[in-house]
Amino acid sequence: MSAPGEGGSLGVVRELRAEDVEGASARGKRSFTGTEQPDFAHELVRPISRAWVAAAREGGVVGYVLGWVAGGEAQLLSIA
Repeated sequence: MSAPGEGGSLGVVRELRAEDVEGASARGKRSFTGTEQPDFAHELVRPISRAWVAAAREGGVVGYVLGWVAGGEAQLLSIA
């Protein structure tokens, strides 16, 4: 097993980057229908937001976790 962020045969889990916004949005649309989707571009600059993506070795987002951390508490917003 690889260390976090190091990448194994399936890819890597790392913090969301600007280049991941389109892929994370597409993953959310494929995973959830009829619900409001996160605005990843906005969440990327929101100080309380924390987001990670699972990225395939060949590139592309295969999953994500999005949450907020404030006042010593955390709230999970979306996972796909």
